[in-house]
Amino acid sequence: MRSDAVLRRKKLIDAACSLFRTHPSTTVTLEAIASRAEVGIATLYRNFPTRRHLNVACGIAMLTDIGLLIEELKENFHTDPRAQWDGFVWKLLDVGAWPLVEAIASEDLGKNSELAATRAETIEAFQAVLDLAVPAGLVPRGLTPLEFAEEVFVVTRPLDGKLGEEHPDVQHRLVDRLLTAWRNAD
Repeated sequence: MRSDAVLRRKKLIDAACSLFRTHPSTTVTLEAIASRAEVGIATLYRNFPTRRHLNVACGIAMLTDIGLLIEELKENFHTDPRAQWDGFVWKLLDVGAWPLVEAIASEDLGKNSELAATRAETIEAFQAVLDLAVPAGLVPRGLTPLEFAEEVFVVTRPLDGKLGEEHPDVQHRLVDRLLTAWRNAD
């Protein structure tokens, strides 16, 4: 693929991920994604024939970003476990927890070997992080990577309508409470 085509594809994935982080996916149009990426809708369709193809590409990109955060946490965890863990969780939210639902629970896992492999690698690496966090009292014993993801997904789902407008800090408050609950679970 030509370098300009690779750049356009990356811009589309970045634009989609950005919009999916802050808006319910059902409200994000392909036209909005193309506009955010500063390309035409035809370019979007040349790269991603269906919305599902774009969702899978976003999932792979986000899982890759999470893999980098996991490596950073593993390198620095020993310096201050609680601060490193809390910082890691907040960085995960910056990556965008909710859009990962497509990647983690995707029907395409059996059809897309890259997605399946990236997901498996991320889950394995995440288990290593949880294995560090348990003895430090940061998460309850037995918390699995998928349970962690489910809990974070629920409290960080993009809000729509009045609730999101009237209480824009609700997700921040819920994540703080989730971190506290994990520390007090055992």
